[in-house]
Amino acid sequence: MTEEEYKKLWLEGKEQTEYNLFRFSEPSIREIEAINWLKNKGVDINSNDLKGIIGNAKIYDKNTLKTQLSDKIAAREYLTNLGLEHLLVPTYKSEYRKITTNDLDVPSDVYGNCNYFYVKTNHGSGWNTKFYKGGNKQFTIDKVNEWLSLNYAYVAGYEWQYEGIKPGFLIQPSLYNGNIVDWMFYCVDGEIVCLNLHKKSSKNVIQNLANVDSNGKATPYFIGAKPEMKDLPSNFIKILDEMKPIVKELCKPFKFVRIDFFYVNRIYFAEFTFSPCSGVIDLMYR
Repeated sequence: MTEEEYKKLWLEGKEQTEYNLFRFSEPSIREIEAINWLKNKGVDINSNDLKGIIGNAKIYDKNTLKTQLSDKIAAREYLTNLGLEHLLVPTYKSEYRKITTNDLDVPSDVYGNCNYFYVKTNHGSGWNTKFYKGGNKQFTIDKVNEWLSLNYAYVAGYEWQYEGIKPGFLIQPSLYNGNIVDWMFYCVDGEIVCLNLHKKSSKNVIQNLANVDSNGKATPYFIGAKPEMKDLPSNFIKILDEMKPIVKELCKPFKFVRIDFFYVNRIYFAEFTFSPCSGVIDLMYR
């Protein structure tokens, strides 16, 4: 079915999905719909807490650099131009197009010490998959190309920064055969307000290790499940001190941004996130 046919059905009151609401409604009212979507999720964009700040920035901070840096391919070029290429994950291939079975025929070193590598889209969040040696190529191709056919801006509450990104994919090796700790820096007006460390066992199973300030001290609030404040890297403060100057440099242009890293023998940049959970973070107080 074509885009025009889907829109006709939507106008007739059919196919009334959230995705269709945001892609087919007039651009002039999408902002109002996005505000209402946040309100219905319990987000007060006029609140001064972190949740309100993130929601407010999602709606009103229209810095066009957000689109460039939400594109995982373009973000790599941005860091390279800043002299931060050493932070980038090695990438076997990155292309602005659909993926084919030939793309999954990779040299053995792309697998590294694992029996899989990652295939990621550039234009959304969570759209990545592992491809295992001897895996089903067609299954992976179909999954990735389905993601590439969608506009992530309309998936949950209209994240406008994704709207103009040309879809593409990246193929990257796994750097560690285990669960990597994510270092997620929440930054407001150029300052680090908190760091959330968590470890993913799977996409939906997360061990929340810590929620701390820029000095590594526990904050009065936390994001997600109550942090365990244990199993932190033995050199936690040393790594934190290495990351902070980089974060401070990268967050300068934005009202709010979350900048993500991980550490495997050295620092690696992961991504810029401008509206985590589309602005609906689970903010709790101790």
